[in-house]
Amino acid sequence: MAKRSSIFTAVFLGIVGIGAVVYLGIKMFEFRSLIRAAQERPAAYGSDYRRTPICDTGDENANDHSKDTNISEFAVVLTEGCFSLGFVKPPRSWGSWRIQFVKPNRATDHVGLWFYGSQNPEGPWKPGDLPDFPYRYPAWRVEGHGTLRFIKTG
Repeated sequence: MAKRSSIFTAVFLGIVGIGAVVYLGIKMFEFRSLIRAAQERPAAYGSDYRRTPICDTGDENANDHSKDTNISEFAVVLTEGCFSLGFVKPPRSWGSWRIQFVKPNRATDHVGLWFYGSQNPEGPWKPGDLPDFPYRYPAWRVEGHGTLRFIKTG
């Protein structure tokens, strides 16, 4: 009888062990899927920002405000599918600024920024996710949909 009980116990523990391994495998797969999804860019923006080209048309100096002295904000119209030919340059007198969309409730609006000297662009950001810029970037290219307003904060 003891032999039968120990066989039953061994089979039971084996089944529980196999069940635990299967359960942990499923959970690991779900965890890896979540990580992969978090690393992928939102499908709504459809751009692999590392491969997005620089536009071959446009005015290279259209958004150069580096020499402006008496402005507290300026607007930039975004081009979807390629980063601006010229760099956006805030006034040299600005210590910090924030960015907001002119019409922040449009679901299609987004922006990517490619900072001067950086290997890769950053973003995309939706209207509610735009970061503040408490530090100074000298220039950057923009890509996206909508119109951005740059506002001096310091």
